[in-house]
Amino acid sequence: MKTSFPHPSNLLWGLVGFLISLVICYIISLNIGLLVLSIFLYYSTRPVLKKINPFIPLRSMSVLISMGVIFLPVLVLFTYTTGVVLFEIDSVLQTYDFSYIEDLSSPVLSAENTPSELLTTSPEQLYDTNGVNFLTSIMAVSISYFSLIASIIIDILLIFVLTFYLLRDGSKLRNWITVYVFSQAPGLDEFIDEIDTDLQSIFFGNILNAMITAFIGVVLFTGLTLIAPDSLRTPYPALLGMLCGIGSLIPVVGTKIVYGPYGVYIAFQSLTSDANGTLWFPVALILTAYVFIDTIPDIGLRPYVSGRRIHIGPLMVTYIVSPVVFGWYGLFLGPIIFVAAKHFVEIILPNLPYAKSEIVNKNLINYKD
Repeated sequence: MKTSFPHPSNLLWGLVGFLISLVICYIISLNIGLLVLSIFLYYSTRPVLKKINPFIPLRSMSVLISMGVIFLPVLVLFTYTTGVVLFEIDSVLQTYDFSYIEDLSSPVLSAENTPSELLTTSPEQLYDTNGVNFLTSIMAVSISYFSLIASIIIDILLIFVLTFYLLRDGSKLRNWITVYVFSQAPGLDEFIDEIDTDLQSIFFGNILNAMITAFIGVVLFTGLTLIAPDSLRTPYPALLGMLCGIGSLIPVVGTKIVYGPYGVYIAFQSLTSDANGTLWFPVALILTAYVFIDTIPDIGLRPYVSGRRIHIGPLMVTYIVSPVVFGWYGLFLGPIIFVAAKHFVEIILPNLPYAKSEIVNKNLINYKD
C-alpha cells in the first residue's frame, strides 16, 4: 500500500501560518489588558448601539454616538475630579507655609543660581557642575513625563480603536471565525451565542448598575449635606456620589470603599471638634449609604439589570481571584474565562467524540436560579 505524504509546499505554508499565529499571540499577550478592557467597553456599549442604530443610517456615526453616551460621563467625572484635586492642592499651598523646603533644596535651586539665571548665563558657565546637573535632571524628568503621557495617549487611542471596530464589525468577525476557523465544529453557534449573551448581561449590567448607584449617591449625599452640621458638610457631594458608582464595579467591597473611609473621617472630625451633638450625622450617613447605595442597588437592581443567568457565587469568586492572578485586567478577563469555561462544559464537551454525555449533565452545572 502506497503511503502518501503532504506536499512540501503545504508543510511550508503550514509553518508560515504557525509563525504568524505565534507573532499574533505574542502581540496580544503584550496588550491583553487593553484588549479585555475593549471587550468590556464593547459589551457595555452594544445595547446603546442597538437602540440608536435604527435612527442613524451610517453605522460608523451610530457607533461614535453610542461610545459618546458611555465615554462622556467618564470624561466629565475625570475632568471634575481633576479640577477638585487641583483646587484643593491650591488651597493647601495658600494656607500653609512651605518656605522651609528651600533650605532642603539643592544649591542649584538657590537664589544665586535660579533656573532663569542658568538659562541667561553664558554657555561656558553652563559647564559648571551645578548647571550641568540641573539641566540633566530637568531633561530626565521631562523625558520621563513625556514618555508617560505619550504611553497613556497611545493606550487610550488603542482602546478607542479596538472598541470602535468591535462595535462596527463585530458581526463580520464572528462570521469569519465561524466559516474559516471552526467551520466543522458542532455546537459552535450555540456556544458563541451563550457566551455573547452572558457577557453582555454581566458587563452592561455592571455599567448600568454603576450609573444607577451613582445617581442615587449624588441625590443622597446632596440631601445629607443640606441637613448636616456646618462643620461636617460634605464639600463635594456630587463627586462623592459618582465615586460610589465607580466603587460599585469593584467586587466584594463595592461602594464601601468610598463612603466607609469618608464616614470614619467625619466621625473622627466630629469627636475631635468643639461642636457637641454632631456624632449623629456620620452615623446617619453610614447607615443611609449602606441601605440606599449599597444594599438596595445590589439586591433590588442588580438581578434585573444583570440578569439571572449566572449564579452570583462562582462569579464573585472569579472577581476576587482573577485580579490576584492576572492583575488589574483580571477584573474583566476573569468573567470572560469563567463564562467560556461554563459553556464549554455545557455545550462543547458533550459533543466531543469520546465524551460521556451522561456524566456531563447540564442539570448539574446549570447556574440559573
